[in-house]
Amino acid sequence: LSRGLGDVYKRQAKARLAAVQDELGRTAADAKEAARSAQIARERSLAAEGSRRESEQRVAKARERLAELRGERSKVGVEEERASGALSLLEEQVRAELGLPDDEPLPDPESIEVDEEPTEQEKANAPRDLQRLRRKLIALEPVNPLAAVELGEIGERHRFLSEQRADLDKAMADLRSLAEDLASTITEQFS
Repeated sequence: LSRGLGDVYKRQAKARLAAVQDELGRTAADAKEAARSAQIARERSLAAEGSRRESEQRVAKARERLAELRGERSKVGVEEERASGALSLLEEQVRAELGLPDDEPLPDPESIEVDEEPTEQEKANAPRDLQRLRRKLIALEPVNPLAAVELGEIGERHRFLSEQRADLDKAMADLRSLAEDLASTITEQFS
């Protein structure tokens, strides 16, 4: 009987050993799968990190380019203002030479009629007249070519300050009215 019992224990032990070995095999397979999944996750993480760094570099470059473009836009704005001022100055000179009022549009250059061909006397006097005009021009004080632009800026500043003063005057009047209302309310409440 003890022999029979020993055989039963052996069979049970062998069955348990087989079950444990099966479980160990499944666990080892699961561990390999987990290690493979972890490796894939690490690779994906590294790829994502590389992509993130690359994206950050692109964003940094884009920001630098944006700053450059803003600087260029500012420079172009300044140049545009200078050109506008010079154009205004030229327009004023043309108006003065043609005797045109400010509200009248400038004529098309093609439509301006030139007087008849100069006479021989006018042709002969042209160099002398040109020298005389050059001397007059030199005698004039230096002209500020940006004066028209500066005048426009000063006019704009004057307009802005006038609006600000009007707003302040209105605010003062509103405060005075509020103070009077408050004084009358206090008098009514505490009298």
